[in-house]
Amino acid sequence: MSLENSSKFLRFFSGAEMNGSENHSYRFKSFLLNVSERRLLDGDKPVYLTPKSFDTLVYLVRQAGHLVEKEELLRSVWAESFVEEANLARTVHDLRKALGQDKGGNRFIETIPTKGYRFVAEVTRINDNADLRSEDADIQLVKTPVPNTAIGNDLKSGDRFRAKPWLVILSAGLLLATAFGSYLLFHKRTLADGGRTSIAVIPFKNATNDANLDYLVDGITDNVINQLSRLSGLRVISGHSVSLYKGKELDFKKVADELRVQTLVTGDIKQVENQLIINVTLVDPNDGSMIWGKQYVKNSLDVVATQNEISLAVAKSLRVNLTDADKRILSERPTDNAEAYQVYLKGRAAGQQNTPDGLSQSIELYSQAIDKDPRFALAYSEMGMRYVNLGIYFMPPRDVMPKARAYAVKALELDNTLSDPHIILGLVALLYDWDWSKAKDELANGGVVNLKSMETFSCAAHVLQITGRASDVDDTMRRALDDDPISVSLTTELGCNSYYARRYDESINQYREALLLAPNNFMAVYGLARTLNYKGRYEEAIDELEKSGTFMPMLPPIAVAERSYALAKMGKREEADAGLKILDEQSRHIFVDPFFMAIVYLSLDDKEKTFTWLEKAYQARSSLMPTLVNDVKWDGLRDDPRFQAMMPRIGIPKEN
Repeated sequence: MSLENSSKFLRFFSGAEMNGSENHSYRFKSFLLNVSERRLLDGDKPVYLTPKSFDTLVYLVRQAGHLVEKEELLRSVWAESFVEEANLARTVHDLRKALGQDKGGNRFIETIPTKGYRFVAEVTRINDNADLRSEDADIQLVKTPVPNTAIGNDLKSGDRFRAKPWLVILSAGLLLATAFGSYLLFHKRTLADGGRTSIAVIPFKNATNDANLDYLVDGITDNVINQLSRLSGLRVISGHSVSLYKGKELDFKKVADELRVQTLVTGDIKQVENQLIINVTLVDPNDGSMIWGKQYVKNSLDVVATQNEISLAVAKSLRVNLTDADKRILSERPTDNAEAYQVYLKGRAAGQQNTPDGLSQSIELYSQAIDKDPRFALAYSEMGMRYVNLGIYFMPPRDVMPKARAYAVKALELDNTLSDPHIILGLVALLYDWDWSKAKDELANGGVVNLKSMETFSCAAHVLQITGRASDVDDTMRRALDDDPISVSLTTELGCNSYYARRYDESINQYREALLLAPNNFMAVYGLARTLNYKGRYEEAIDELEKSGTFMPMLPPIAVAERSYALAKMGKREEADAGLKILDEQSRHIFVDPFFMAIVYLSLDDKEKTFTWLEKAYQARSSLMPTLVNDVKWDGLRDDPRFQAMMPRIGIPKEN
C-alpha cells in the first residue's frame, strides 16, 4: 500500500474520509446513496456492493438520464488496471440484482446496445445530513480492500523502520484490519451461501505440454468439480464458468470476487512415463497464500481413485461436515476398468466440441468403453446424451432419438441412482415424443432443483417457457446465477426465458451480456437475432447472424432461416428467396430441419407453403415443433384452423 493510500485508510477510520469533498447524497425510489460514506441504503437496510459496483453506481447516478459509454466507465472506474468489457457487464448485472431490477416493474439501469448504459430512475440530490447510522461501518470495512503489500518496501529498510516508529502502529493496524476484513468477508459470503463454503476449481494445467493429454487433465478437473458440487456443504462454481479462466494468468482476488467464492482450488498434472504427478493447492484469494496443498504420484491408469482422493482431501481441508451420503459420493467408482475410464474421458472431450464429427467420435469412443466394461452405466448415459445432441442439431430425429432413449434406459438398469439418464428421457419426451407430462416427471427424477446439470435446467426451462410459464423460471434462474454469476449457459438461457416471457428488451440485454462473456456463443447470437427481428431491428439481426461466420465453418441452417426472415420483413424478397436455395443446397450435404423452411415461407407470407413445411417438420419429428406453442413469430397463424389442429398433435390441448 502506498503512503497515499495508507493516509486514506487512516482518514477513513478517523472520520475524515466520511467528510469528504462531496457533502451530499442521492435518493432514487427507496434508495439512499451516500457517496462520502460509500454506503447504499434501501430504506434503513444496508445494501452490500463490491467496491467496483459502488463506484459504477455512483458514476451512473451522477449522470442520471444521460448515456455513459462503456469506454468512459472503464476508464473512470477501472483506471488502475486493464479489464475487458465482460467485467463491466458483470458489474452492471450485479447492480441490477442488488437494486431489484425488474422486480415490481422497477427499472434503474438501461443498456444502450453497443454503446453503454443510462441510469433511468429519477434522482434527487440531498444534503448529507441524513440519518445514516454508523452501525453499517462493518459492511464498509468489508467493501474496502486492503492490499497485502501494505508498506512492505518501507519495512524492509532497517533504518527507515527505526526512523519512523509510527509505521509499526500503522502496520499493526493494517494487519488487524486486513485480518478482520477477511474474517467478515468470509463470514458474510458463507451466510450468503446458506452456510455452505463456496469454492471454484480452476482448470488444472497440463504441465506435460502435450495436447494429447488435454482430455485427461480436463477430465480430472471436471470430475473433481462434479464430485465436490454434489456435496451438501459446498457451493461449487460450474465447469462451464471456470473454463473461462483456462490457460490464463490469474489474479486470485479478482477471480474470487468475480465468482463470489471464498476459496480457489488450483493444480497441475504432468505425466512421466506411466505415472501422473498431480499438484493440488487450496488458495486463500485475499492474499494468495496456500491453505493446503498436496502432491499425488499415481499410476496413470488409476484415475478414478485419484479423483476421489483429491475431492476427499479438498473437502476435509475445508472442514466440510461430510454426511453419509457425501461419503458415498466420494467413494463412487463408475467403473473398475481403468482402460474403459480412459476411453470414456476421451469420449467426453470429443463430445464437448458439439460438432457432427465430434459427437460421432464421442459415440464411437463410448462404444469402445462399453466393450471394455459392459456394465459401465455412465458410458451408456453419456452416449444417450450425444445422440440427443445429434437429434436436436445435426441428424434426423427419427434416426437418433430412439437410440438416445434406449441408452438412457440401459444406464438406469445398471445404476438407478444416476440422474442424467432421466434428463435424456426428459429431453426425448419433450423434443421427440412431445409428451409434456412425461418430460416433467423425468426432469423431477433428474434432480432439476439442484441445477447441477445445464442440460437438466435448460430442458426444465423449455418445458415451462414454451407452455407459457416462462415467469415460473425467472426466480430459479436468477438464484442459479447467484450461485454461478458468470455462467455463459445460464445467462444465455435467461435471454431465452425473457424472449418466451415476451420481455424483449430484457432478452436483448441478457443475450448481449452472454456474448460479452463468450463472443463465440452461437446460441446467444441466434437468440439475439431472433429477438431483434421481433423488435423490427432487422439490420442489426442480420449483422449479428453474419458475425457467426467468423467462428463457424458455415452459416448454420437455423441462422440462414432467421436471416431470410429479416430480409423478407425488410421487403427484400429476392434475397429472402435466396435463403430457400441455400437451405436446399445445404440439405444435400447435411440434415436441414423442415421447420427452417417453414420459417422462411412464414416471413414471405406464403401460408400454404408454411403449412406444407410445418407438416413435413411434424412428420420428421422436428425438435422445434414445440416452439409453436408460445413463440411470438407464429402469432399470426394462431387463428388458422390448420394451426389449431396442429396443437393437439404435438401434445397441446386445443384450449391452450
